[in-house]
Amino acid sequence: MPLVDIKTSLFTHLEAQGGLPPIHYPNTDGDLPTGDFISPVVSPSNTESIGLATTDQEIGTFRVAIFVKKGKGELEASRIAQIILNAFPRNLALEGVRIDVAGSIRPSFFDENW
Repeated sequence: MPLVDIKTSLFTHLEAQGGLPPIHYPNTDGDLPTGDFISPVVSPSNTESIGLATTDQEIGTFRVAIFVKKGKGELEASRIAQIILNAFPRNLALEGVRIDVAGSIRPSFFDENW
């Protein structure tokens, strides 16, 4: 499946989730949102052959960065992260995409006003 179709499937599913701040896609026109936002990225990896029939499988990482205004604390970022984790459980099958590994939350850090 082409990478653009994989991204479309993942991004469409993310957009369908309620309770999330606006989504800012990298390399798009416009300024960054002034409030909280999330930014998804798909990082493809090598194609692997699986099974005896050598069916090719694209593998990669779907990462969603969460930007919460400084001073709000980690609870808001954790709430947003939990919505995203719940939306992409292990073995979720989307249009041409399957989530093989459960997601995880990385430690937060400060970046200017975020």
